[in-house]
Amino acid sequence: MPSPTKRAATSLIASLESMTTIVADTGDMNLIKKYTPTDATTNPSLIYKAALMPEYAPFITDSITYARGKSSSPSDVLSLTMDYLSCKIGAEIAGIVPGYISTEVDARLSFDTAGTIAKALSLIEIYETLGVDKSKVLIKIASTWEGIQAAKVLQVRSVALLARERLTQCCSASLLLDIFSSLSPPCPLPVFVFTNLY
Repeated sequence: MPSPTKRAATSLIASLESMTTIVADTGDMNLIKKYTPTDATTNPSLIYKAALMPEYAPFITDSITYARGKSSSPSDVLSLTMDYLSCKIGAEIAGIVPGYISTEVDARLSFDTAGTIAKALSLIEIYETLGVDKSKVLIKIASTWEGIQAAKVLQVRSVALLARERLTQCCSASLLLDIFSSLSPPCPLPVFVFTNLY
């Protein structure tokens, strides 16, 4: 018989599932398997924590090999290693969750429209080489002016997007908005853009 704590956690998750979509915010596959969310997200800090786990050592080796095969520039190798590692862990998660896996564009590209577009397309390409259909992938981009411009271009190219921005004091909840009606909100709000990928 499950412990009272486990029963309480299970009943809380079941209650949430009846009202919303459960999204795992972890790179730990064991937790994802345990709680069976619909969607999952990755970000650099989650990838870092997962990469410290011994079972992910082969992922790091594969990521370095991939990056060195694409470039000899140390900065490119580092960037490609991180991108591939994010997608590699994301691909494993995509095999567990029935819904989306979301992966973040490097935050340093938040004010670079062309860089954001290139990175988003590169992440999609990596996912596809790992056998993950782009219809399961959401790309998280910053909801800066430049990010929104990148989102418009990527939306036309049928890339699923999840624009993000840190919540400010004047807004405490995420809202589902149309990208074109959210260009000048009175308060900076997170913008979620989901595009059909078929």
